[in-house]
Amino acid sequence: MSMTTMAAVAQRFAGLIAERPGLRVRDAADALGVPEAAIVAGLAGARRLRPDWRALLEALPEAGEVMALTRNAHCVHEKHGTYPKPGLHGPVGLVLGTEIDLRLFFARWAHAWFVPEGNPGSPRGSIQVFDPSGVAVHKVFATAATAPGALAAIAAQLADPDQELPGFETPDPVRPDPEDVAVDQAALRRDWLALEDTHDFIRLLRRHKLGRAQAFRLAATISRGGSIPARPCARSPKPPPRRCPSWCSCPIPAASRFIPDP
Repeated sequence: MSMTTMAAVAQRFAGLIAERPGLRVRDAADALGVPEAAIVAGLAGARRLRPDWRALLEALPEAGEVMALTRNAHCVHEKHGTYPKPGLHGPVGLVLGTEIDLRLFFARWAHAWFVPEGNPGSPRGSIQVFDPSGVAVHKVFATAATAPGALAAIAAQLADPDQELPGFETPDPVRPDPEDVAVDQAALRRDWLALEDTHDFIRLLRRHKLGRAQAFRLAATISRGGSIPARPCARSPKPPPRRCPSWCSCPIPAASRFIPDP
């Protein structure tokens, strides 16, 4: 994308913020139909950084206390503390500190910017990392306890000679979860009870071809002595069962959940 495109995005963002003060940059990106990174790149004084993740992580401990943030559409994870010296193993980074504890997968890290203080979403300055489609994957924010100018100094070391707006990929489509009825309940319960480490959970998902939220939901149902219904519940567009299972959260009142067979 060209600097002209970046200027156009910045102009549209400024107009939206004027209409809706306090709007988060992430939400503004959704409203404008552009990647969040495209807005961040056009903020006042924003500086694109080289994708040298080793150098970035090795420099962060010098900043002192910061706030590390990772979020998605469902939750926000914030931790205040000092980045320890990272452990880097090819495409994986380990940040193992008493305050900040992270597992980083660099295959999804593509772009980064330093955003000076005073900008929307960056009151004291920040370094923000995005995936190939311009979706934020990790952010580091300066706090009142951060060494003055620390993030700006890191940005000066890692500044990319190319400050143009990069091209962004189309996000990968969300893979649908398999039908609940296709899950081997006995095998899922056995494997769930055998979990000993967080890494085991990833292997369980792959083995049973489950989504994360789906795995938690089904494991909770089975552990309470329930069973996965043979047919979808009443909130599904498919034909409902005779009675919704006890865990169902569909909007039909409990007293009305007895549904005659067609």
